[in-house]
Amino acid sequence: MFDSVISSGQHDTSREALVTLDGIVSWNQFPPVIDRLQDELAYLARSRVALQLRPSATCLAILAVLDRLNCDAILLSSELSI
Repeated sequence: MFDSVISSGQHDTSREALVTLDGIVSWNQFPPVIDRLQDELAYLARSRVALQLRPSATCLAILAVLDRLNCDAILLSSELSI
């Protein structure tokens, strides 16, 4: 579901998708990152994965890839000291 929200193409691709202290990411920047990460993370398909989530484009792209790979994602706060 999350993957379809980010990758659906139903957003104005020139608009901001994420604004953080690190910068601004537009909707059209997500699909190539998601495709690249899917190849790198394919070995995780259908597994349970814990992700220490930060407000970043990369973390959101990873979350979309885990959704695409049918993973169970457990989200942890970035403020936890692990």
